[in-house]
Amino acid sequence: MWPFSKKKTAAAVPPKAPTSHNPDAELAEMYAEAKNAVAWFNDYLGDDNIMGEIRDEKELAAPKSAFVNAFLIVLAMEESAEMRDALLETALLLSHFQPGIGGHPLRMLPVQSPEGVDPARLADLIHSHRGEHERFQAMMPTVFAEMKSMADQYQKSIDIAVSKWG
Repeated sequence: MWPFSKKKTAAAVPPKAPTSHNPDAELAEMYAEAKNAVAWFNDYLGDDNIMGEIRDEKELAAPKSAFVNAFLIVLAMEESAEMRDALLETALLLSHFQPGIGGHPLRMLPVQSPEGVDPARLADLIHSHRGEHERFQAMMPTVFAEMKSMADQYQKSIDIAVSKWG
């Protein structure tokens, strides 16, 4: 089952076959599921700025493609231009989740914030961080290419919303 579903089905009770096909109800359910996925991603990020990091996509609660699809749906249905802008900014952060990174995010700098680190110690940290920094640099073209591809997809959803809501 989709990990963001609010519905829980009992294991012993098989789901009932639908008595009639209701496309409006199915669309409403799909939209609700997409909104739940977007909300999960927003909650996951919280105040954690992942700019300057590349994380493993296994940290996500569902496949990255499911999140991309959720953002596509929510962007297409959003009335507010300001909210679409915020959603787009968040949605593009999915490009910072890549396969094979491992449990520790790749960072541009060896610390999340250099504030409070003795400048002499920071130079030593940066030097010792060289291999991870090179791996980060090698992954960035992939992140940027995926971000551009996502932006192109998301723009189609935004165009749908603009044509519907203005």
